[in-house]
Amino acid sequence: MKFPLIKLADKRVHSLRLAVSYLGVIMILSIGFSVFFYSSSVGNTTVNTRGAAPNKSGIDGTITIHGATPQSIAALPNNGIDQALNQQLVIMQTTLRRQLVIFNLGVLAVGAVSSYLLARRTLRPIEVAWDAQEQFSLDASHELRTPLAALRSRSEVALRNSSLQVDEARIALRNSVVQSQRLEQLCDALLLLSRHNQEHIVQKTEMLDEVVQESINQAAEAIQAKYITIEDSVGHSAVLCEKQSLAQIVAILIDNAVKYSPKHSTVYVESRVKGSHVMLSVQDSGNGIEARDVPHIFERFYRAQSARRRPGFGLGLSIAKRLADAQNISIEVASKPKAGSTFILQIPSK
Repeated sequence: MKFPLIKLADKRVHSLRLAVSYLGVIMILSIGFSVFFYSSSVGNTTVNTRGAAPNKSGIDGTITIHGATPQSIAALPNNGIDQALNQQLVIMQTTLRRQLVIFNLGVLAVGAVSSYLLARRTLRPIEVAWDAQEQFSLDASHELRTPLAALRSRSEVALRNSSLQVDEARIALRNSVVQSQRLEQLCDALLLLSRHNQEHIVQKTEMLDEVVQESINQAAEAIQAKYITIEDSVGHSAVLCEKQSLAQIVAILIDNAVKYSPKHSTVYVESRVKGSHVMLSVQDSGNGIEARDVPHIFERFYRAQSARRRPGFGLGLSIAKRLADAQNISIEVASKPKAGSTFILQIPSK
């Protein structure tokens, strides 16, 4: 419980530091403007003896001797004029300083609140990205550790067996190959996620039925292994996409459907036009997804409790979601326990 509290404290410290920096810039500008304004106003002061209405702030650069006329000014001795002028100058300067102090205090108060809010807004996406990267590193390390530990332990057991037979050695090597393949698949998936974070996908007009057929071909090995029937009723619709990426998305969905469907069952792949989009659905007859798991199934390395017994890393749907987002394709899931799942792609039509 201490770790989240420490992270929360760190976030507040970083926010306060950035807010202080913002506030410092604001106050330097405000105080600099106030000093310049005060110097200009006081430095350009002149005497007003026309009996005009008193200027309370003196901002126009004149000093008004209250109730004075040119005749009364002339009747005053020189030291009396100087004293009256000095009094008016002191009043004007005091009033102006008071107004500028109040102004800067207001800027300080508003700037402090605004600076903190701006700092939080600036740091929030950075914190989200940092937390996601940290979680990704932890998950990737955990997933890599499992096949590595199995590979190492089985190899050590085989090496310590001084009477190891050829058949036993073959089994040990076969197990090592299987774990190596798991590591290769995981590395390929991680590289794929990283690559599509950086690449810009170019979309073109493609025929959806051709893309789906390519996806079915990609998943052919998994389909044949479980004797799954693919019911393909996808129309000859033109869609805007990057063909290889869309084919990979559909292949992932079909592979996922095959993985969680019983043997000798049917996976339905259908399409229909809806306004300016084509809706492509992949439906299986598996055990479905619990409601608590649905919001998380597109997260990296997330695997529902019912799926942990099956092989995989929990990266397929995350890759599909990333590829779909890059092409402005929405992907949704409708599922109920014991009733199968349906993944729906909403693809822009051409």
